[in-house]
Amino acid sequence: MKSKLIRILKAVVFFLPFIIGTLGFLMEMQDGLLNAMYRAMRLYVIEMDCEYASVTALIEIARWTAPVMSAAAILTALSSAFGWMKNSIRVRRKGAVAIHGDSEKASLLADSLGRHMVMGEKPVNMKAPNQVLMFREDREMLAYLNANREKLFRNDNKVYLCTEHLVRSNFSNRNLIVCNYPEICARTYWKEYPLRYHSGERTIVLIGFSGYGQEILTQALLRNVYAPDSRITYHVFGDASEYLGWHSELSQIVSLGDDGQGDRVCFHQEAWSSCGEVLSGADRIILAEDEEVVNMTTLNILERYYLTGTIHIRANNPRILQDFSTSVVAFGTAEQLCTEAAILGEEDVRDAKRIHAGYCRQYLCERKDSCIEPEQCLTCSRFQDSWYSQTSFSHHSNMAQADHIPVKIQILLGDDFRSVENAGEQAARVYDGLSEQERFRLMETEHVRWMRYHIMNNWRYAPVRSNEKKQHPLLVPFQQLDLENQLKDEAAWKNAFSLYR
Repeated sequence: MKSKLIRILKAVVFFLPFIIGTLGFLMEMQDGLLNAMYRAMRLYVIEMDCEYASVTALIEIARWTAPVMSAAAILTALSSAFGWMKNSIRVRRKGAVAIHGDSEKASLLADSLGRHMVMGEKPVNMKAPNQVLMFREDREMLAYLNANREKLFRNDNKVYLCTEHLVRSNFSNRNLIVCNYPEICARTYWKEYPLRYHSGERTIVLIGFSGYGQEILTQALLRNVYAPDSRITYHVFGDASEYLGWHSELSQIVSLGDDGQGDRVCFHQEAWSSCGEVLSGADRIILAEDEEVVNMTTLNILERYYLTGTIHIRANNPRILQDFSTSVVAFGTAEQLCTEAAILGEEDVRDAKRIHAGYCRQYLCERKDSCIEPEQCLTCSRFQDSWYSQTSFSHHSNMAQADHIPVKIQILLGDDFRSVENAGEQAARVYDGLSEQERFRLMETEHVRWMRYHIMNNWRYAPVRSNEKKQHPLLVPFQQLDLENQLKDEAAWKNAFSLYR
């Protein structure tokens, strides 16, 4: 709508000298409207008979402004032609990206992409192999997708939908990819700011429990599995009724409340402002409301009235945050969410694909001995068919295992694991030097992580596996598994050593 109004305004400005000139000639010459219009039109090419009795103010204005409009039109046409030629060259590149939409995040992704990017809904841009839709409202994005579906998907283009509400799934169209901002934010957050492993019991306060807060808790429960008997307490402030409905089996993997062993999640009905003791005893406070201004207001109140530890705040604009406070950690910024790696590189699924590729290589591929590098599996048509034939549940299962890879390295190398050179190889050596009892404890940790993923997706124990009914015979404590199934959990550790970079 905005671009349409701009085009209308430009047309009005261009024809304004014509209108003024027509009126001037009509009043001066008085020989008919058509002749006045013809004389006014000639002004655009700097042609004017000077045999008039007088040149009125209207004619004077028109004869100076009309050539300016002509020059502007010529320059605009040349610029458009040059832009079309430049875009035509760009969209033919292998990694070219066309960005569509009115979201303020679009310019940030464009800056990240640089010369690999074109913007706008021009026909030539639809030829780019990667099409990214970034709209302020999902309804506008879906309407745009529906109206331009054939153009967007032609030539086997990939179409990325950037949204805060739609979630990643295994769609029937494998070229349709959802980039969910809260999911990207939560995965990036726990990757960049992991908990300390050797600090014993830990307490996390989460204020704000809508889209971003829910995803941060989900990823925390799936990722922060450090030991079978770990003791991490999450205090959550916000409406949890929807979340508890989605995860109806949550009480099977964590204690809901202050009592019980292992990790706990305390969903508070009261306002966070009435829980000063909880706030002061927290190792970390995470402000994760969907609205940035609410997080800023909460931060302001916390710093003024409460004793707190480290505060992490989700903020779109960290530069503004720096004007308010210098003692907090900003995460989930627009710059972090709108990078080439996060949107197009699908950074959060890359290792998940590698894990599935290892499975294919071992059990499904007849040509595994001819592959020089395992990385070749990711571009193999057999792997692609196998990956896209998986359910969304299986995709997310691989992603959950991949997200836990840094945790496994941290458990073996300590909290400074990211500064260790060749950390994957070093972790493998540490693992090989462990006693049998210590290795089985790590396998149990992996089994706890695997169970959490299934139970958070509402799977239950049953003697016979049924994917349709979400039932699995291995959803039992590690000690109840036979030796063969216990040893299966070792594979995830060995994957971690080879995949960690």
